[in-house]
Amino acid sequence: MASPKTRSRRWRFAVPWRCKGSVPAQVWMGKFYLHGDSTVRNPQDAYQWFLAAAQKQSAEAFHHLGMMLDQGVIENPDAEQTRQLFEQAAALKYVPAYFQAGKHFLPRNPMRKPIGSRRSIW
Repeated sequence: MASPKTRSRRWRFAVPWRCKGSVPAQVWMGKFYLHGDSTVRNPQDAYQWFLAAAQKQSAEAFHHLGMMLDQGVIENPDAEQTRQLFEQAAALKYVPAYFQAGKHFLPRNPMRKPIGSRRSIW
């Protein structure tokens, strides 16, 4: 976990650059709103920032969108769309997406409970 000083530096860096369409800044803004770092937690705003970065072919943004859908942060039960997001991130050589894309090809275990927001691995 980053220190509060580091988070505030990232916030100060990302805020001016988000207006200029910087993809890393858009991903950072999505992370800030998703986790509530330096701002109020707002998954809808995080989704919009990740979507803006994904439109510019950001692998990390595709992965975060897939994780939001997979863990139920955004209400959408469409497993096919989630799998496609992970595949797009994996195609762009984003290593964490390889595991998630593979997980969606495995048959679902009916006894497996979904990971809750407090037990998130992300």
